[in-house]
Order: sequence, then structure tokens, then C-alpha cells
Amino acid sequence: EVVYVVKLEDTAYGWERPVNLKLTLPSNRERPQERSVSLNAHIGKWWVDIPAGEFKMTPENAGEISFSLYETVSGSWKKGLFVKGVEIR
Repeated sequence: EVVYVVKLEDTAYGWERPVNLKLTLPSNRERPQERSVSLNAHIGKWWVDIPAGEFKMTPENAGEISFSLYETVSGSWKKGLFVKGVEIR
């Protein structure tokens, strides 16, 4: 499992539109796992785990994985996101 650990400060803004999470594995480069998540509800809360995707270590998944968090559709400025880290569990 790949999880972003994030916090949005009380004065955060621009998070009304969901962000996209993408996880690409060696075995599925052409079909990465993608999902949308709203972060707006987490404003002012403590650290929150946001799952990006899951995978099992197999010979097919040996190699480089990549993950991303993005939102490019709204074109609005965003403020107040802190990323503590990304955990691979």
C-alpha cells in the first residue's frame, strides 16, 4: 500500500476540487492505478493518511514504482497542504 501522510492548515484554500492520485507499477505501466480524493474535508485536522493504491511484491512488480498527487483541471491556486511523507506499507 502507498499512503500519503498530509495535513491541511486551518487557512488552507483551493481544495474544493478533488486531487488525483496515481500509482504506477512495473507490471502495469500502461494501466496505472488512479483515483480522485477530496481533501477539503481534512482542512484543520491533524495528519491524515490518503491511500494512493495497493500492490503486492511479486517478481512482476520488481523494479521502479512511481506515485503522484496532482490537480490540474481547476486552474485555481491552492494553499496550506503539508506533506509529511509517503509511506510504503
